Amino acid sequence: RLSSYVVGIGAALLCTTHTYAEVQVISNPHMPQSAQTCHTPCSAQTLDPSTIIQTQLPVQADTFQSLKIVKYLGTPVPVYQFKQPARLSSLELPFSIVNVQSLGWADDVVVVPVAEEKGLDSWYVGYKWDVVVCTSCDEYKHLGWRFSSVTGDHSFYALIVAHANERGAESVSASGDMVALQEGV
Repeated sequence: RLSSYVVGIGAALLCTTHTYAEVQVISNPHMPQSAQTCHTPCSAQTLDPSTIIQTQLPVQADTFQSLKIVKYLGTPVPVYQFKQPARLSSLELPFSIVNVQSLGWADDVVVVPVAEEKGLDSWYVGYKWDVVVCTSCDEYKHLGWRFSSVTGDHSFYALIVAHANERGAESVSASGDMVALQEGV
């Protein structure tokens, strides 16, 4: 059974549809294959539904692609679709991410600072980003980002995810056009 949500992000009004899904925290899919061969799971790769941020955050319009709400273990999960801004990477690589309040007891996770001028060019308005990596293997695995408010009073994590739906999901892009998405693994 599908239930609809209306979500406001910035000036765009977005309609999304719930589907039941498998959501898995993954390492950066754009990294060379050798960096993804570690078979030791990182503690941050266990998605705890109680830490998922349900509130939609203001996004940078030129990098935001869509928002899908999927249900995972009975919890609505906002899955943001972004692309890198061309001014930071000419590849403009796409990412699906889930925002969480904390990484729990992730003692195998390190936050790698980035230059302030790059970090301030953020997917989330009012936040700067740093890179989150897992150290459970001989090589670092890029799992996502930590976003810290520019006022310094709040931070959260955005984890890279892959998700597969039991049925197709509808998503609304920043322009408001309905897009039918067929999900695969």
